[in-house]
Amino acid sequence: MILTKLSEETLLEDVNSIVEFYSKQIKDWKQNLKLDGKNIEIVNIQQVSWCAYYDELRAQVKAIYDILEMKVNQVRGKLFLTISQDSSVDYSDRAKERIIDDAPEYIKVYRKFLEIKELYENLQTIVTQFKNRAFIINNIVQLRTASLQDETLYYDK
Repeated sequence: MILTKLSEETLLEDVNSIVEFYSKQIKDWKQNLKLDGKNIEIVNIQQVSWCAYYDELRAQVKAIYDILEMKVNQVRGKLFLTISQDSSVDYSDRAKERIIDDAPEYIKVYRKFLEIKELYENLQTIVTQFKNRAFIINNIVQLRTASLQDETLYYDK
């Protein structure tokens, strides 16, 4: 999914397909994270590519997250202004905030935002797990290298 294909006007309608698309992209992340039965050389090669792949997805979702966060703030601001200008009652700012929290337009936008936020936080967790995996791989390689230093080489004549 390329961000330039998304339009701000249809973004709210596209949230479900965005979440579905990225969920398919990350569905195998736990299998990709496993070290069991994998060669150290292959694991080292895959580590960089998997980490970069999931980090790229995270960055893409972060951009969508930021756009939706702006949309939430925009809707909130418009509703605040509308309540301030059009209401015959002089509500306190706190009361206006409670009215906005109950407004269907705000709830719709905020729910979509929360879906993307959850996806973004999942991707952050995945990237963190792959970074932790890199430390584990490094430790394994260092331990294996250290054990080789104890080996005595013999020269047969």
